[in-house]
Amino acid sequence: LIVAAGANLRVIQQNLSSVVDYSAVPTGTPVGATAPLTPGLGADQRQPVSLTFQANSITLGQGARIETDPGAKISFGAAAAPGSTSTAAGPATNVLLLGSILDHSGTVSVNALHTWLGSQSTIDLSGTAIANSRFGFRNATGQSATLMPGGTLILDAQSGLSTNLTGSFVVADVGASVDVSGYAGAIS
Repeated sequence: LIVAAGANLRVIQQNLSSVVDYSAVPTGTPVGATAPLTPGLGADQRQPVSLTFQANSITLGQGARIETDPGAKISFGAAAAPGSTSTAAGPATNVLLLGSILDHSGTVSVNALHTWLGSQSTIDLSGTAIANSRFGFRNATGQSATLMPGGTLILDAQSGLSTNLTGSFVVADVGASVDVSGYAGAIS
C-alpha cells in the first residue's frame, strides 16, 4: 500500500445540511442526493475520523501529508488473512514513513516488524486548543476553547500474545521528527 509522494489526505467528518426544501423531493430519495455538505462546521462540533492502513508493506511517500481533526486515531498494520473473521491481523512486515502526519492530540499506532521514519518524516501529535464555535453567542455557555494534551505514538511489533521480537526494528533517520508535546494557553 503506497500513499503517493506529495499526496494530501485531509480526513474530517462531513455533514449534510438541512437547508434544502424537501417538500418537492420524492419519498425514498436519499438525503445525500439533494442535501449539500455543511461548510465550515467547527472542529468542536465534528467527531474526529480515524484512519486505518492495512497491508504487509505500507509506505507514506515523501512529501505526502495526512491531516485529521484533533483526537483521531491513525493505524498502520497488516491486513487480516483472507477468510479470517479476526480484526486483529498482527504486524505488517514493513512500514516506511517518509511524509508527514498532523493529528493534534491524536494517536498514531504502527504495528510492524520493520518501522522506518525517513529523514523528512514528521509525526505531529502535539496538543492544541479547540475553539468553542458557539462562544460569545447569546445564551451560549462554556469556555472560549478546550485545551487538548499531547497525543500518543505507539510502535509495536507483536503478534497476538507472542513476545518474540527477534528481527524487528525501528529506525529514525537524522531529521525525523515526532512531537507529542502538550499545549498551554489562556482561555476565557
